Amino acid sequence: MAKANVLYPGQTIGILGEGPSTPVLLMTAKRMGFNVGMYSSNEDSKAMQLADYKYIGPIDDKQTLKMFAERCDVVMYDNDFIDSDIIRYISEFTSVPQSDGLLDIIQDRLIERSFF
Repeated sequence: MAKANVLYPGQTIGILGEGPSTPVLLMTAKRMGFNVGMYSSNEDSKAMQLADYKYIGPIDDKQTLKMFAERCDVVMYDNDFIDSDIIRYISEFTSVPQSDGLLDIIQDRLIERSFF
């Protein structure tokens, strides 16, 4: 896996999953000159309509996830309910700067209860 240290306009940012801020994130990236790919199970969402590349499928469809990841120079996730195993999987094919460590912490209910 190659790590992307710097992204340049014209390269592709992939967004995996959706949250309330996804359309704003997508539009900001496009204004900065990036191509944006989306992977989601909701083909009718506003973000999917705005994306340059669209991959529709369940979050555990490894074949489609691989195609999506290979088309992107970097992938970001905008949903903390994505399984960290999925992030580790797509990290084999592209750079994921957010990594999976934060998801592991967020999704660990024992740590969550201890924190609160």
